[in-house]
Amino acid sequence: MEYFKTYLWFKMHNSPPLDKDLSDEEWKNNANLYWSRFTHLEERLPKKVYQLFKSRSFHDATLKGLNIKQSNHKYKNVVNLEISITDSEGDWIVTYSNVLTFNLKYMEQTIGQGFNDWAYDELLDFNDKYLSHEIIFASGALVHVIFPDKNIKVEKL
Repeated sequence: MEYFKTYLWFKMHNSPPLDKDLSDEEWKNNANLYWSRFTHLEERLPKKVYQLFKSRSFHDATLKGLNIKQSNHKYKNVVNLEISITDSEGDWIVTYSNVLTFNLKYMEQTIGQGFNDWAYDELLDFNDKYLSHEIIFASGALVHVIFPDKNIKVEKL
């Protein structure tokens, strides 16, 4: 995470008031920098996806599943990733097509906690052809996907 740093997330929720205030301020500054950068993705994301992430967050959504699919497309294997979540508005699937890289960092911190809720995410440019989406969960678990421009879809079920 480049802007919504994991250490800040934990400091804001587990620190004395003075440290928490400093962490909150740094978080707000980073959020402004992130949203400034996010606006440059308008032409690189599908219009509906750009508008969705610009207008709402999946903060506090519950992870239902991760599904990795491999298919053969024009004589090459293609990897797609689906993330299923539910929030107060219903069930959603975020689909990444033709994934270049997928990383999952998970270590159970508290028995029975699992991933916990979707905390924050960053959807950024990775280079001039690929985008990056990192999602941090309240447990500290992290999902990071790198995929080609326009190859993300969000569906409300």
